[in-house]
This record gives sequence, structure tokens and C-alpha cells, in this order.
Amino acid sequence: MSKPSKFAQPFPDYEILERLGSGGMGTVFRARRKTDDAIVAVKVLRPSLSRNARYVDRLRREAEITMRLNHPGIVKGYGLGEEGGYHYLVMEFVPGRSLKTLLKMWGRFPEEQVLDLGIQLAVALADAHEHGVVHRDIKPGNVLVDEDDRAKLTDLGLAKGDSDPTLTRDGATVGTPQYMSPEQAQDPSKADERSDLYSLGATLYHMAVGLPPFEGDSVVQVISKLLNERADSAGSLNPEVSTGVNLILRRLLAKNPDLRYQTAEELLTDLRRVQAGQAPSVDIKALARDEGRVPSQPRVSRLAAVLLAVAAIAAVVWIARSLQPDSPAITKLAKLKEAVGKGTSVRTKLELIDAFTPAAEERKEHRALRQKTVRNLETDLLALQAKLDQLAFVEWLDGRGLVDWQNGWFEGRVRGDLYRQVDYQPKSLPEEVRELWLSWVGRQRAACTLKVKERCGRIVTGLERTYETTVRKEVDELCRTKQFGAAITLLERAKKDPQTALAVSNGGANNDRLPVAETKRLASLRETIERTKGVVRTKAAQCVGDWEADMHAGVAGVRRRIDRGEVETAARALDALEDKATASPPWHTLPEGVAPRRFGVVLADLGQQLATKREAVERRALEHCQDQVHRELAQTLDVAKAKRQHLAPTFVSPAIVRQRDAVRRELTSLQAALEWIAETAYEHGKGEFTDWVLEGKLLRAKASDVQPGSQRDSPPSIVLRPKDARGERAVPLAAFARKQL
Repeated sequence: MSKPSKFAQPFPDYEILERLGSGGMGTVFRARRKTDDAIVAVKVLRPSLSRNARYVDRLRREAEITMRLNHPGIVKGYGLGEEGGYHYLVMEFVPGRSLKTLLKMWGRFPEEQVLDLGIQLAVALADAHEHGVVHRDIKPGNVLVDEDDRAKLTDLGLAKGDSDPTLTRDGATVGTPQYMSPEQAQDPSKADERSDLYSLGATLYHMAVGLPPFEGDSVVQVISKLLNERADSAGSLNPEVSTGVNLILRRLLAKNPDLRYQTAEELLTDLRRVQAGQAPSVDIKALARDEGRVPSQPRVSRLAAVLLAVAAIAAVVWIARSLQPDSPAITKLAKLKEAVGKGTSVRTKLELIDAFTPAAEERKEHRALRQKTVRNLETDLLALQAKLDQLAFVEWLDGRGLVDWQNGWFEGRVRGDLYRQVDYQPKSLPEEVRELWLSWVGRQRAACTLKVKERCGRIVTGLERTYETTVRKEVDELCRTKQFGAAITLLERAKKDPQTALAVSNGGANNDRLPVAETKRLASLRETIERTKGVVRTKAAQCVGDWEADMHAGVAGVRRRIDRGEVETAARALDALEDKATASPPWHTLPEGVAPRRFGVVLADLGQQLATKREAVERRALEHCQDQVHRELAQTLDVAKAKRQHLAPTFVSPAIVRQRDAVRRELTSLQAALEWIAETAYEHGKGEFTDWVLEGKLLRAKASDVQPGSQRDSPPSIVLRPKDARGERAVPLAAFARKQL
């Protein structure tokens, strides 16, 4: 993916943001749809092809098919347009990379990922086939893998539907040779669902072993191999491929379409069976019979097939035919030299030489010819080694990262370049140069390992520096603000995955992930992080401990006040403690395993003790008030004064409040009784002069009025008019003799 840059903006409804890639037909851009700010992909046809109705028609077909299909495994088309001579297709934007790019990075995939992506693509193909669409160009470059490892089929420019006429004219080949089915290579109009399944098989084969089933120096050579040779078993190229996956790939790559899976659903069933550890449903005998009719890259017949496809010289054709298994060997060294001179690769030349049986007088010259050809092969190998030097490895690392670098570089890049350059796998090199190559690979592996270790060391050093300069400061600030739990979370994230956590903390991303074998270099950093976690836990425990100590001291103070009977002071202190216990604590977050003691039960017990003590204190106070009331009534019978002066204290305990209220009710009753007595006495003495006994004295008087104490806030009084004196006097009820009352 190219870096963002400024682009011309030819489309009024879309803002071009970034160039994603280009192909034979055009260029794909990431763009913003101005109507709703949605991010989309815009495929723009090359200006040189815009005047070609054939390519415009392909773009139109792709738009129609992608807009008609609606499946999460197929890139969705949104619309087709033309602006200022530019024909373009608007599609769903998939954030991720193509499978082709991932294969260049990693070389090959683990089997579980091959099965997972295979299942996803088979599901997408099943939907397309159900709607009558044959893709006809399934290959790694047309498979997008997003950030969540979800695969999507794209580029349906060669697809055809039920009612579509073929896009092929004049017998032209449609598709990509390395992944094309044999019948599609011979006649594109014959491509059907089984052809798509062959192409999917070739793609999965590439994922499993790191190379497509067939490669060559030209399209003609690849197609010749496709039509005349059998691909090497995936298990022979990668021993880690299971028997189940190997059988599925063999059936997918069968030359005869009738022996392949007939539907994507059938393939899907077998992929899921192998994923579950079961054997696939494959007729091994039928496959073996079919494969037996196609040679598995034998030296002589494979070479002959290549020469038949690419040679135009009659002598070379004659020599190639003479090398068929049922033909006699070349009998003339001159013709061998001519054939070797026309060979397309060093391997082809060596195979011709080795297939030749020289006469006695030709052996020396034959041996010299072979030695010269081997020296040429050695020269090619040395040139390849110079190309794959340490600088190339470092550039490769810069672009693809450290993860699985051994497979990516040695199994993918080095082995792939060897095959493409000299048409050999390492184990099939001639003995004369095999040791040269393997020794170089050994030295290269040691040098690359050292480079990787150096880079890993720099990465770890950078992570340590980032930790000290950034994460530690964040942790210290979190501890200062009592966010101990957040500090522990930050440290645990850094310990679990230092590269991600520390890169995020540093405000950037780190795509140069350490390989699994090198993660032990992070052990000391993880130990440092673990020690910091211990310090944070200690600080958190100290903060909690200080708070608990304050609570314990407050509880002890309340108990002392209760014991001394200072109930009001104790109550205020208890209220303050309860507020402290229920209010926000002095910390914001705590790490797991550090928790404060709960004081609810202790405070509830203190409250009960305080209530008991308060009741006892108030009971004594109420008894004292009652004694005062008795003395007051005994002297003056002034109930109102007794209530006002001696029952004024405020009581809190419910039991004491009830007793006080009972006393008040009794006093109210007594007040009414005294008023009744005064009224009765008045009624008795108002008619005539009567003897009244007052404070031990006898008074002859007549009652003229009565004054109830409840009305005047005083005890009841009787107004007397003495017989021997003028005027009247109000005599309090308490002044009369008790017997008289």
C-alpha cells in the first residue's frame, strides 16, 4: 500500500485519499464518499483502455455482478460511473492485504490457517455459484484478508453469469496461468464451477507449500506444464501438510474435472471434516488412476513437453520427441549440443545431457559438456546468492517484519527464487553444486539469525527506554492521584505484550513484532515490570492501611466517650465515622487483592452500644426530672410550672421519650383534676359564708369566683370574700388544707 499523497480529484462525489494498488486493467484508490463520509474503494480503468469497449464491458460486468451478489465473503459493488473520460467502479473498502502480499511476506501458511481461509472462500464461492456466477480468476491476488483474518473474493472482471456470453475472443486465454484449470487454459468457454474449485485448490496449494503448482519462464511454459504434468504432492514439498489436506489438494487439482469436487458445498464438507480431525471423502484409487496417466515431472517427458510447447526449430522438436520414454536416446553428440543450446534453463540442459548415452569415443566430450553446464549452473547459483545478500535480507525484514522470518525468507523468498532462477528445489540440485548451495544457505541462516538477534536487541532496548521514559512516568502519576488499579492494569498490559502496550504508550505503532523464539529477550523487562507492580501494590496497601488506622482510632475514641457516658460527643463522633466510611475513599482504584476492611458491622455495633448508653443516661435524667416534679407539686400543685421547668430536657431514646410523654399525660390529667376540685370547692362555698382552713388558719368567707390554672399558666385558685374584711383575695389551691379539699 502506497503512502498517502495528494491526487487529482476528477470525481465530484468522491475524494481520492490513497493509492491502494494497480493491475492490468487499472488502479484502485481508497476514497471518501462525500455524501456520507463513507470510505470506499474506487477502481479506475486505465485511460488507454477506456476507449476499448472490451475492457469497459468487463468493468461493467464486474459492477453488475458485485452489485447483484450480497455475501460477506465477496467484495460488494456500489456503482459504476464515468467522469471526464475515466470509467470507474465504486466498491466496498477492505482494510487489509491481499493473499498475494501475505504469501510474499510469509512464504507459506500454517495448516490451520489454510483450512480456515479455505472454508471462508468455499462459502463465498458457494454463494456465487448458487447465483450462477463463475469467477474464472481465483488467485492469491484476488483474495483480500482483513485485519480480523476474514477473507473476501474480489476482482470479478473475468466472471461470467448464466446469461453472459464469454468474454473471450479469438481463442484468447482468460485467467492467470499458475492458478488456471487445464480445461480453462484450453478453452475458456468451458470454465465452470469446477474450474473455480481447481483455481481455489491451486491457491490453497500455494498457501500450504509456498509455491503455486506450476511455474515457468513464460506463460507458454506454465501452460505446457499445466496440461502435461502432475503437480508435486504438497506433502513432498512441505512435510507439515497433513494427509487430509494433501488428499483435498490432490482432488482439487485433478486434471479431469469429473474427479474434482463438483460443488463448493462438497469441498466445504471435506474441509470441515479435516478441520475436525476426520478423513476427507476422497476416492484415492480413482485419483491414483488419473494421476498415473500424467507423469509427475519425470525428467525426459517433462522436458519434451516444454520443448514441444516453446521450440520452433524442427531439430529441437525432433530431439525432444526422441527423448520420450518409448524412443531411442540421442545417438549423435552434435544433435545433443544443438538441443542443449536451445534449452530454456540449465536444468533442461542437464536433463538432456543426462538422458544421452554417449558412445565410447564421445564420453570425454560428453563429460566436458556436462561439466560446462554444471559450471553455468554454479555461476547462476553464485549470482543468486549475490542477489540474496544481507542487504536484501534487511530490506525484506523492513518490509515484512520479524514474525516467522525463517519460513518467510528461506522457505518463501530463497527457495522460491531458486526455483524461478534455475528450476530446482534445494534437494534436487545436482550433487556437484548441492553442497555449494546448502553451505551457503547454512552461512546465510547463521548471518540472518545474527541480524535478527541484533534487531531484536535494538527493539528490546527501545522498549526498555520507552518503559522508563513514558510508562514509569504514567505509573507514578497514577499512584500520585491514588489510581492504583489503573496503574496495575497499565503494567499488566505492558507485561503481557510489551511491544503493543509500550508502542501505544509511546504514541506510535510497532509492526516489527519479535518472533516467538526471541521473546525470551523480554524476560528482564517483564521482571522489571513485575517489580514495579509490587511497588504499586505496596503503595496501595499503605494508602488503605492509613485509612483503616484512622477508622480504628475513631472507633476507639467513640468507645471511650461511650464508656464515660459522653453520649452526645460520642454520637457526633460516630456520625463523623459513618460519613467517612460511606464517603468516597482517599483512593480512586485499587489493584485486585488489595481491599479495605469493611467497618459497617463495627459501626453498627458502636451505634447499638451508644443507644444503650444513651437510654441509661436519659433514664437517670428523666427520673431526676420526675423527682423535681414531685417536689414542685407537693409544694405548689403548680402543674404547668412543673411541666415547664422540670420536663424541658430533650430526650432521644425512644423508650425514654415514651416515658416522658406518659408523665406529661399524667400531669395533664392531674391539672384537669385540680381544676375540677377548684370548681367543686367554688360551687360548695359560693352560696353563703363558710369556714375555710388556709395554711392552718380559719377564714370565714364566701367563694365569689374560680381561676383555672390552665388558662393563666398558674395553679387553680378560688377567689374568697372574707366576712370580716373588705375586698376579695385569690387563694391558690395549694393553700387550702388537704382535708378540706
